[in-house]
Amino acid sequence: MPLRTTHPRTDGLVDENARRTLTDETDHVRRTLTDAFERIDGAFVMLDRAWRFTFVNGNAAATLGSRPGELVGKNLWDSFPALRESAIAAHYRQAMDQRVTVHFEELSPLSGLWYEATAYPTDEGIAAHWHDITARKRAEQALRQSEERARVAAEAGGTGLFEWEPHTGQMYWSDQNYRTLGFQPGELEPSYAAWASRVHPDDLGRVEAKVATAQAERSGYHDVHRIIWADGSVHVMESRAQFSYDEAGVCTGMRGTYVDVTDRAQAEDALRESEARFRLMADGVPILIWTTDAAGRVEFINRTYAEFFDVRPDSLRDWQPLIHPDDNAYVAAFFAAQAAQTAFVAEARVRRGDGEWRWIKSRGMPRFSPGGAFLGYVGGSLDITESKAREDRARDAAVQAHFRSLFESLPGSYVVLTPDEYEIVAASDAYLAATRTTRATLIGRRLFDVFPDDPAYPSSASIVSLRASLARVVSERCVDVIAVHRFPLRQSDADDHASEDRWWSPVSAPVIGADGKVAFIIHRAEDVTTFVTAQRRIAEGGLTEAEHHRLEHMAAEVVMRAQELQRANERLRGEVAERSRLEGSRTRLLAQLVSAQEDERRRVARELHDSLGQHLASLGVRLDTLRARVGDAHELAAQIDEVQAHAALIDEEVDRLAMELRPIALDDLGLDAALRRHVDEWARDVGIPADLHTRGVDRRLPEPVETTVYRVVQEALTNVRKHARASRASIVVERRGEELVAIVEDDGAGFATDACESESSSRRLGLLTMAERATLVGGLLEVESKVGHGTTVYLRLPLHDAD
Repeated sequence: MPLRTTHPRTDGLVDENARRTLTDETDHVRRTLTDAFERIDGAFVMLDRAWRFTFVNGNAAATLGSRPGELVGKNLWDSFPALRESAIAAHYRQAMDQRVTVHFEELSPLSGLWYEATAYPTDEGIAAHWHDITARKRAEQALRQSEERARVAAEAGGTGLFEWEPHTGQMYWSDQNYRTLGFQPGELEPSYAAWASRVHPDDLGRVEAKVATAQAERSGYHDVHRIIWADGSVHVMESRAQFSYDEAGVCTGMRGTYVDVTDRAQAEDALRESEARFRLMADGVPILIWTTDAAGRVEFINRTYAEFFDVRPDSLRDWQPLIHPDDNAYVAAFFAAQAAQTAFVAEARVRRGDGEWRWIKSRGMPRFSPGGAFLGYVGGSLDITESKAREDRARDAAVQAHFRSLFESLPGSYVVLTPDEYEIVAASDAYLAATRTTRATLIGRRLFDVFPDDPAYPSSASIVSLRASLARVVSERCVDVIAVHRFPLRQSDADDHASEDRWWSPVSAPVIGADGKVAFIIHRAEDVTTFVTAQRRIAEGGLTEAEHHRLEHMAAEVVMRAQELQRANERLRGEVAERSRLEGSRTRLLAQLVSAQEDERRRVARELHDSLGQHLASLGVRLDTLRARVGDAHELAAQIDEVQAHAALIDEEVDRLAMELRPIALDDLGLDAALRRHVDEWARDVGIPADLHTRGVDRRLPEPVETTVYRVVQEALTNVRKHARASRASIVVERRGEELVAIVEDDGAGFATDACESESSSRRLGLLTMAERATLVGGLLEVESKVGHGTTVYLRLPLHDAD
């Protein structure tokens, strides 16, 4: 028989291991379920059929005011007697007895809070889950109260409320909505057909289309239309509504309001009719009619106003650009009256549509609402250019007559000449007496035609000297004095050859006109013959021999001093001419130097931008390629990144240097673009806000003018950055007639201008540089500053050759 192999018995050990494994798995499942129940959002408990707690998660224990370990094994009703007769207990018993899931919302007698709960039947009893919905219930209650208050308010205000479900056709009307449509509350069942029967037939199609469009576009609905009541009366209704949609995008409801606005519509019709009459009347008058709102913006202009300024009536909002820049008092007067809400009256020059400046006189009266709120102005403006010209001519005539009367009564010997032909336009009585002439023989004639050189008494040197003096007055615009000279005076008009030798002391002065040129010459010719010679008095025996010698000595001394003065004046004029010549040479050399500097700046800037900039760009591309090849893990990656960063910094610095040397925008785009770019970059780099206003520089100006303005603004902003400690800067560049004005202003520390002129500083050097640049193009630079009150730099450049 075969041999049987025997082994040790191991059945009991296998059973024990299986039991342990099963126990471990059970514990693991229990821990997993416990952890899952603890993580449930809300409270969760399990009860057996004896109503004992078998599991309580942390949220449930906190809700019940206990700890989880304290409740397990205890009876629910014994632990919380207040629940025994509550609605919550009834729901729990229903789930326990009927073995059904019960979902409910109840107010807890334990905490006074609302809970949404679910009771589930289990093999051992029930499981219950609940969470706090108190906030939601309170919000629902507040919503119901709010809706009720809104309904009551709407009813009290005559507003009808309606709701409509398009997919079911159900409709709700408030009592006021019944009345709005001409029905009694509850008279009939609300329906779309009942509403449509009231809408005016001419409006129904449009209203239905508008409702459909708003529904399709998911937008709010608003419309004004007519309805007809049963008595035939027509009413105007305003309706507003919103639509609601389900998750599929289907419209589920329309909720809105209905208001009878018949009275308002009639008032608006009357207002429109009144406005139409006003516009018709306003368009028919030759006065510029206008209205403004409370902020001073234009609301209405009549046809005369629009044609005068060549603007569209609906396009004008800001009227201030129409005012001449020098008439800012008009703007200030308007806004001062507006602030005080009083009448406004002022005059100003305005630019008409054809470009001509015209004088207008404006009157405005404030408008107020029935409640007293200020609404703006209604006013009119009248072209007073002709009347103002007549007033100016009358005033000039009166002034001239008054001046002539005063001038003719002067005790001195004066005559007024024109600067070109030396024509006599006025003469004092003393001059007529001294020259033995009358105004009839002088006025309108040239000076050297009235007093020609007398061959019998040669005075060509005196004539030449006087002509040169008058020419200097015109050219140099200054007072000119020449030495006493001899000039014969005819004794009578009947005898041209009978003349008397006279000595005169001439002084000539310019009268500067509004254009800065010499308009007239005031010439004084005092008769000093008595002090030069005493021959007649000696012949008459009126002087002793000693007096005669003293008088001759005095006359000789006067003549000698006068001749010395004339020679000194001639030497001084020679020195002035030499200085002018040297200054002119210096100015020309300086202009050439500045031009050469700008040319060199332009060349270097272009070279930096075009050549070095291209090389740096190429270097960047090569570094990018190299960086992509080596990858992030390569040991050279960090070094390449560092070299790329340095290359980018060098590129930025090259661009900045090129811009500092010569901004490309100034050559390519012009002054306006270059200034805007510089001011923006300056404000960003320095951290000081700066605003720029330009006008009339949108077209190109001569290169010297653009360069000068740019460099002056650049230097002024540099001074602001270095010295001003300002919080803001403003730059204005405007073309005003034949002049370009640039203003740079800051609110910084300011400085004493007299102290700046005496000190050697970068600020003084900058001011001198700006002044020299202005002089090279015939301009003028002025600086106003006061300690603690900021600094203003004014630059004025002539533009008579700019076009």
